Amino acid sequence: MFRKRSYIPLLLYAVATLVVFLDSEALFHPPDLLWSAICLVISLSGLVVRIMVTGTVPAGTSGRNTKGQLARTLNTRGIYSVVRHPLYLGNFLMWLGLILYVGHIWFWLVAILLMLVATRWWVGRQLTPLHRLEQQIDEVGAGTRHQLAISSNLTELTQVSNAFNNLENERREALNHLRDRQTFLDAVLGSTPTGMFIADLEGQISYLNPALESLLGLPEKDPTSVIWERIHQEDRQGALDLWRHTLAHGSDFVRQLRVHDAQGELLWVEVHASQVQGSDKPLGIVGTVKDITERRHQEALQRWEAEHDPLTGLLNRRGFERRLEEALADFTKIGTPSALVLFDLDHFKPVNDEGGHALGDELLRRVAAVVTRETRRSDHLARQGGDEFGLLMPSCTLRQAEMIAESIRTAIGQASVRHAGKEYFVTASLGLTSFRPGDDAVATVLDRADAASYDAKRQGRNAIMVDGDATAPSSCGTEG
Repeated sequence: MFRKRSYIPLLLYAVATLVVFLDSEALFHPPDLLWSAICLVISLSGLVVRIMVTGTVPAGTSGRNTKGQLARTLNTRGIYSVVRHPLYLGNFLMWLGLILYVGHIWFWLVAILLMLVATRWWVGRQLTPLHRLEQQIDEVGAGTRHQLAISSNLTELTQVSNAFNNLENERREALNHLRDRQTFLDAVLGSTPTGMFIADLEGQISYLNPALESLLGLPEKDPTSVIWERIHQEDRQGALDLWRHTLAHGSDFVRQLRVHDAQGELLWVEVHASQVQGSDKPLGIVGTVKDITERRHQEALQRWEAEHDPLTGLLNRRGFERRLEEALADFTKIGTPSALVLFDLDHFKPVNDEGGHALGDELLRRVAAVVTRETRRSDHLARQGGDEFGLLMPSCTLRQAEMIAESIRTAIGQASVRHAGKEYFVTASLGLTSFRPGDDAVATVLDRADAASYDAKRQGRNAIMVDGDATAPSSCGTEG
């Protein structure tokens, strides 16, 4: 018997199916519209068949039961039994149309997903040479590979690989060239006997060649601070000021100074450092250190020999006159009093004639020794030649000079030498003067003292004659 309520789900189902099939995208896209129409015709055919045979559905059988029966029939009897039954055929056609339409949508979704997966796989395959290129470049940078080896059909990638290899070859050649130059430079610095160092623009020493390390015995760690500690205290501040000026202004550092080596021995070194200029800025400081200890000793010896008598060790005429000039300059500027004594030995000629020059030289050395003991440490005693001597007494008045001259006269009279059983004695005739206002030359003072010495000889020798125009102040400081 026909039941009206069985139409309600069928009509709702048909309307929903119609709304789904006739969506906006299908209406404006002819292929989708055609496919939607086909699916709709199939579903509507099933609906018509179901309506026509609905009356044969047993009472109380609902659409849910019918669909359940359809599913059980498909599972037990197969699709042929479903098609043979009109009711089942209607349901089958309705579901078939819906499934075909919905399957159409999923088909495109699946197709799109497959296209995305395929695209990703294809792009990844195309980018594989690039990843390999990146990996090989990292290996070249790490030093585990020397060349890129890329096998690809991409011409541009091959060109990039070849260009990189060419650049890498040039870089390696340049690096090898720099290493060769560094090796050569190290060999030069290592073989040179002159000490050399390299410092940064902050003044910190970064390199010492073996010669400098051996010369000063410097440690590898923090040699800068050790060097400044090794510099002689009297030379340190001046050297430090000049070094700071060099760092600040880029000027050359040239200085002779005293330093202590690792054993504490004092050395004279000559340091010459200059700033190395790059293309646009200074790069650092390069310097040399020469051991001039022997040269300084030689120079000192030459200076000493130039102003000293080799026989007695006293000043010679040149050294004596230089000190006279300095004392006269002090007297002219600040009025510092100084006295001058000139004397020669009495009865010295018989010593030379009878005992020979060797005996005369020995007597001269003994006279020099005894006179030195009678003078102050600030005095300058000289042998001007032959048996002529001179004594400059800076910062001393004429009265004190007379007392010193008397002790010298007495000491000379006690000096003697023996030859062939005979003892030889000598005396001295001393002429004394002092600086006066108006003295403008050393020769003036020497002439007065020399004249006084001759006066002493004329009055019997073994005497002290004070320059007649000189006046003796009332007091004078003494020095032991």
